[in-house]
Amino acid sequence: MEGVTNIIEIIEKKTDNETVRIIAEAEKFKAERLANAKKRAKGIEEEIAGKAQREADSEIARYEASAKLRAKYRILETKEALRREVFDSAWEEIKKGVKGKSYAQTVTKLAIDGAVPLQESEIELVLPEGQKVNIDTSEIAAAITKATGIKTNISISKETVRATGGVIVRSKDGTKWVDNTYDARLERLDTKIRDLVSASLFRTTSPE
Repeated sequence: MEGVTNIIEIIEKKTDNETVRIIAEAEKFKAERLANAKKRAKGIEEEIAGKAQREADSEIARYEASAKLRAKYRILETKEALRREVFDSAWEEIKKGVKGKSYAQTVTKLAIDGAVPLQESEIELVLPEGQKVNIDTSEIAAAITKATGIKTNISISKETVRATGGVIVRSKDGTKWVDNTYDARLERLDTKIRDLVSASLFRTTSPE
């Protein structure tokens, strides 16, 4: 019986030792898993915090960009409104000038400017409908002849054109013409006029 008892004691001792070892290893494994879990949790927390910050920064950047764009559009709209106001005011003054004393001189100049490039001996002038302009056709013809070296005759067409003012200058056969009505000139010079108005309204001065 003593031998059996010794064997049992040895087995129990080994079992106890193994149990201690297993428990120790389990505790070690548990500690390592816990440490790893905490590490991962911290990493996830930092990642979430970083992601949230990036999203917040991105949202702020988008808002700022949108605000700047809206402000830019408002500035452009304001400038365009001012340009239009100045332009409309100037256009009203031009229309009033059609009834002024100097209008005949203006039409004379427009007729000469339009006729010279045509290089024609027979020139016809088409005036706006409803307008009676006292222009000297012989004066116009003489100025064109002097500029081109071509003996020029001027006649007033029975036709009229729908325009605010000015004149259409054309060859007698109608194959060549220059539209020097106010409306056509305005259309041709639109960009230049807009630039001039903008420069006048929004020019900046250097600080002294």
